[in-house]
Amino acid sequence: GVDQKNSLHHIVGKVSEILGVQVKFVEESVGEKAQKAAKELQPGEVLLLENLRFHSEEENGDEEFAKKLAGLADIYVNDAFGTAHRAHASTTIVANYFEDKCLGALLAKEIDSLE
Repeated sequence: GVDQKNSLHHIVGKVSEILGVQVKFVEESVGEKAQKAAKELQPGEVLLLENLRFHSEEENGDEEFAKKLAGLADIYVNDAFGTAHRAHASTTIVANYFEDKCLGALLAKEIDSLE
């Protein structure tokens, strides 16, 4: 369930500072507001969605939840080495719905290190 202590809205300012652009935030992970915000993004804009952990469907690897997440983007980038092995909706399952998918720099570095 929703726990404001773990909301990602707390990090919007710092992420904006690091990226050098004002990050837009939607207080949901999936749904009409998230879809509208994703659809309205212009080149160079960044959208941060609310914490996926607020949804039981995330940890359960729910296919429908993963489809909804996939509908918000064109490309899937996994850069979460620490969670890449989990069969969660936002990692293993969502990747099934993207033709274009790749590794992020951190995950690539970890794989190179293992090799």
